[in-house]
Order: sequence, then C-alpha cells, then structure tokens
Amino acid sequence: MRKKKIIYLSLIIILLILCLIIIFWKWRLKRNYNFKATPPTYIQIPDGINVETNHTEYFTVKDIISSIILHSTNIYNIENNIQDEAESEYTKEFEQERLKSIFSYYINKENINDEDFAKLYNNYARENYEILEMYVYGATDNIKLILVDGAFTKSNRKYPIIFVCDESNYTVLPYEYISKVIGNREILENLKLFSITSIEHNGLNKLQYSHVSEQDIARSYFNHYKKIVKEEPEKAYDYLETNYKNKKFGDIDSFNDYLDNLKNKISNIVLKAYKVQYEDDYTRYVCLDNNNHYYIFNVDAVYHYSVILDTYTVDLPEFLEKYENSDSKVKTALNIQKIVDALNDGDYKYVYGKLADEFKGNYFNSLERFTQYAKNTFGNDLEVEYKSFVETSNYCTYDIIIKNKDNQIKKTIIMKLEPLTEFVFSFNVD
Repeated sequence: MRKKKIIYLSLIIILLILCLIIIFWKWRLKRNYNFKATPPTYIQIPDGINVETNHTEYFTVKDIISSIILHSTNIYNIENNIQDEAESEYTKEFEQERLKSIFSYYINKENINDEDFAKLYNNYARENYEILEMYVYGATDNIKLILVDGAFTKSNRKYPIIFVCDESNYTVLPYEYISKVIGNREILENLKLFSITSIEHNGLNKLQYSHVSEQDIARSYFNHYKKIVKEEPEKAYDYLETNYKNKKFGDIDSFNDYLDNLKNKISNIVLKAYKVQYEDDYTRYVCLDNNNHYYIFNVDAVYHYSVILDTYTVDLPEFLEKYENSDSKVKTALNIQKIVDALNDGDYKYVYGKLADEFKGNYFNSLERFTQYAKNTFGNDLEVEYKSFVETSNYCTYDIIIKNKDNQIKKTIIMKLEPLTEFVFSFNVD
C-alpha cells in the first residue's frame, strides 16, 4: 500500500513538473517574440495629447493640405499668365474662395487683407509637404485639434499646421497664426492656447473624410519604407524591429551590405499582395513585393511602425501558434520552408547557421564554401514540393523536391527539432 502511494505521489510530481515546463515554454515564446511597433522617439507627449492612430483622419488631413497646395499653385499659374486672361479671372476668384474657406478662422480672427492673404498662399504654391508627425488633442467635447508637424520639402522649411474640426466642418490654422499665438514656446505643449469653441460653416469647409482602404494603408507603408531605404539607410535601419535587427544584422554595416545586394531591385519593386492581422495593441501589415520579398509592418499609430524583412529570422505570432499546435511532420515542413525562403532571399548566412555542426565540418567548413555551393546548386525563385516523411526517436527525415525555373532538385532533409522553434539539419550532398 505504501509503495502504491509513493508511485502515485511520484506521478503527481512528474505531472506538476511537466505543467510547469509547458507554462515556462509558452512564457518564453511570448517573451522572446513580443513585437512592439514604433522606432524610438524622444519627444515627450503631454497628457491629453496622442499620436494620431486613425488612418482615415490622417489621410483626410493630408489630402486637405494637398488641396491647399493645389489651389495655391493654380493661383500662381494664373498670376503668371499660364492661362488666358478671360479664363484666368474666373478661375483665380474660384481658387481664392476655396482657400479663404479653408483658412476662414485665421482670416476672420486676424482681419487678413488681400496682400497678407497673397503672402499666405504663395507660401504653399508649387511646394511639396511632408508630414513628419501628427498629434491629436480634444480641445472640447465638440472641437478637435490636430497638430501636423511637417515641412515644405522643396524649400526645406519647417512649417507646422493645426487642423481644427468638429463633426461637420473644419478650418486650418497656418504657421503664421500659430507662431503669433505660441511665440517661442513648444507648439505641442501649448495646444491648449488655441481656445476655439466653434467653427463657422461657410459653405465650402464641410468636413468630408477621405476614403482609405486597407490596401491603400498597406501600400502607403510599403512605399514609405521603400523611400527611406533608398534615401536614408540609417533611418531605415532604425525602423527595424529590435529583436529582428539584432538577430539578422547586428550593426548598421551588415544592414548596408544587405542593401547593396538589393540596390538594383529597390527602384523597381512594387506591392504585389498584402494581408492584415489585428493584434491587441498593434496592427500587422504583411506585404509581398513583385520579387516575393516580405515587408512586415507592426503599426501602433499612423506611421509609427517597426518592420521585419523576412518570415524566418524571427517567428511571427501566427507562425508560433501554428508551430506549437503541430506534429513533427508539419514542424519539419515549416522549418524547411524557412530554409527555402532564406535561399530565395540570398540569406546563406541564416541557412549555414542552421546546418548541423558535424555536417558542416564534413562538407562546408566555411560560409563562403556553402554560399558558392548553394548559388550553383539551387539558384533563385525556389519552390518546394514535399514527398515522404519518416520520424525516428532523434530525427525527422523529409524527401523533398526543390524547383526553380530551370530544373528540379531532389533532396533528403534530415532535421533535429530542438526546444522552442529551433532546429538543425543536414541533407544529401551530390
């Protein structure tokens, strides 16, 4: 009887230990792969003010700024006799009326005359405007202030704007008025000084929100990062998700080497496909370009994001969920897909790091030797077809066919599944 009690007690202890191991493993997964968006920012945001999180609102404001530039440029073209005189007089009056409706609060508040009004719209004529940041402040229950921290890119001038709206109408406060109210103080910290309680409806300042689809948003992030990669590589490096950046590159020099290999492709890449994943505190936009290269944006506010440039260096949450709930056959196949994706990206360092030590010692005693073999053997644009699978106590063996546009290569993958999502593998070398 006593012996049975000891056996039962031992079984209970073993079960408790197994439960603790499972709990610890899941905790490690969440801890190691907790994605957070947003590159580091050093701006202290006052209480009651938030970074813009509404994409529709963001693009509505952006479109209104674009319309100001368009109307101002049209007036400039008219005044410089680009259109014939009879047509110009009517159009100029129309364009001025549109602008006066947009700046109505400022014009009425400051009694702006025609000369000052001309100076105002000439600021915008033939310019491009870049939004650097956008903040939202609920001034009253009905009035919302949106601070646009931006710059004219052609003249390289900082030029903040405040967009003020209620449920139906809007008005724009130009920097000329902002600087008068604020003086030398920080705008963000003093938005409360703009005590606007109502917006007069003038017939032309009705608030009409821009239509923005998920595809539009995905494409905007794709194009935003593409531009940064081409023009500001150091900034592009800062946008990388921290865990991914450290694991994939380690330093800016390694990232620059990576970009050098892509420089001939960057100008010609376009968004081919996308999908959206909604998480508790951020949204993930998974983008695929025409070269089947991934760009994974983790977004927690408009243009506050971090980016991951492949699907194998770190594990996405949906991969972890699938991996955790799969048997050895599926886990092996998922890992093989990582290898094929890395080969397609030319990331031979990743694949080499997954080779079993003894196998590397026998066949590839350096990364350079393996890289040359992989380039000569596999090529690019690879797809994989899975054939037979066998599992033993220590290893999983999968016969596969790796296909490229020219031929098919039969390979036998021998893989050892390790804790978490780690693995090592070897294969037949012909």
